[in-house]
Parts: sequence; structure tokens; C-alpha cells
Amino acid sequence: KHEGLFIILKKVSPVNYRLKLSDSWKIYPVFHATLLTQYKETEVHRKKYIRPRVEKIND
Repeated sequence: KHEGLFIILKKVSPVNYRLKLSDSWKIYPVFHATLLTQYKETEVHRKKYIRPRVEKIND
């Protein structure tokens, strides 16, 4: 089973990623890469998920 669309906050090791999760989720936010699937937009999903705005950060 797959849940939602999540933002990757940080690559914490070569195979582990920290995700941005809802505060209501009471789980550790770091996941092994094998548990993650890249989002691929389809006609069905396009209506369900809105692509987040890209924010430019000045260094």
C-alpha cells in the first residue's frame, strides 16, 4: 500500500531519506529508498494531486 505524496527534506545516507510528514503521523520520518516510489503523473492522478509551487531560495 502506498500513502500520499511526500516532500523529501534530506538525504540522510546513501539509502535513507527524511520525508516531510503531517504532524498527526506519529512515526519516525526516515525511510529506506526501497520503500519510496517516484511519483509519475497520469490522467487519473493529475486531478488528485496538485504540484507544489517551486520556491527559489537565494543563497
